[in-house]
Amino acid sequence: MLGRLVEEVLRLLALPHQPALHVGERGDDRVDRTVLDVVPQLFQRQHRPATLLRVQPETIAARLWPGRSPRIEPLGGGITNHNFKVTLEGVAYVLRIGGRGTELLGIERAAEREAATRAAAAGTGPEVVAFLADEGVLVTRFVDGRPAPPEDLRTPDGLARVVATLKPFHEGPAIAARFDSFRVVETYATTATEHGVSIPSAYAAATELAHRIERALGPRGVVPCHNDLLNANFILAGDRLWIVDWEYAGMGDVFFDLANFSVNHELGADEDDELLRVYFGERDERDAATLTCMRFMSDFREAMWGVVQQGRRQRQRRAFARRCACWGPANGREPRSRARSPRAPLRFPAGSGL
Repeated sequence: MLGRLVEEVLRLLALPHQPALHVGERGDDRVDRTVLDVVPQLFQRQHRPATLLRVQPETIAARLWPGRSPRIEPLGGGITNHNFKVTLEGVAYVLRIGGRGTELLGIERAAEREAATRAAAAGTGPEVVAFLADEGVLVTRFVDGRPAPPEDLRTPDGLARVVATLKPFHEGPAIAARFDSFRVVETYATTATEHGVSIPSAYAAATELAHRIERALGPRGVVPCHNDLLNANFILAGDRLWIVDWEYAGMGDVFFDLANFSVNHELGADEDDELLRVYFGERDERDAATLTCMRFMSDFREAMWGVVQQGRRQRQRRAFARRCACWGPANGREPRSRARSPRAPLRFPAGSGL
């Protein structure tokens, strides 16, 4: 029998699929307002800063290709890193220089190289060409494509393509790094405190909710996961879909990866169900509930990521408007989430531990 608070939590977790119901419009009888306001509070005043360039790309190119004169062009889209397109004798590469202080975010460059290499072997990511650990430099083959339109990835064919690209990495050999979203948010809180950043008061309520989810889900198996499935990390080249940027990859919960993709591509309830059917061959209630829980953990992790960023003391820039809108009003603007199918409050099966 589920307790009242757990029912409130599960009802909250279903609410992102109903963006027309804003924080200020929900009736007090529907959900505990204190719990409901957790994520918007965490997202307030968080920023994704630009990073300072630790080494010039020309210096790296001279080391990698001595005596040659490649053409170097900046690539946009980097949040914690700097990316350049390097063209040499008709062959193009991506030169990625890691930003300063990214170790505070749990990024280990050697682990990233291993994950990117495994992803390339699985046909999921581009070939790794070179790696310079001290400078945080990774060189991969340039994929001549464009970011995959999110609306295309939300279609049944698009979801099938995503699963066909991502699943071989999930099913591949284990990698050394570990990614546990429940521990990551705690580590981020500790790191932020150690660097003089105040933890938002909403963190305590969010953590309590995370603990309830963790207890409900029980022990979890782990597989190699990407853990940062932003739309910018999906590159469409002709009929081929590639996934790039493996710096947060680690052994983790496949449902976090699926939920992270769902959140970042604004999947609705029906689309979430289709994602589960394509990935597992069927859609089951337990899996649907787990996916919804991990959607919350994806947003919680992202919010705490922003808290840690303040401790890096770099130039700041705003990048949280979309997620803030998904969870509640942001500066009076309407949420940008797509309309979602209504979903009844989720229930875990008897014997789940709740």
